[in-house]
Amino acid sequence: MESHALRCDEICSLARLQNEHTDFIITDVDDHALWSSGINTISEDEFHTVGHRFLQWVQTLHANRIFVITHDGTITNYRMLLGETGLSRADFLGETGWHRSAL
Repeated sequence: MESHALRCDEICSLARLQNEHTDFIITDVDDHALWSSGINTISEDEFHTVGHRFLQWVQTLHANRIFVITHDGTITNYRMLLGETGLSRADFLGETGWHRSAL
């Protein structure tokens, strides 16, 4: 059986994001390990630390709206950090899905 990585599971390099999306504000640019390994490879405890740091950073932007572009499983984990309970794989957004949350 042949296997392949889905495009959503490929880690996009920081340099590529910076070059192709100059209008994006990209966080954690100094966390080289996070950018080389990916957020989906860290432990749950590490995600809580990184996730809370990210949510605090978002609040400092004082923006009316932001878009977080990431893997659907990562979005589900952020939803849990924001207080949603009882989430499972069935709550994953799927390809090109979106979710609205309030901080």
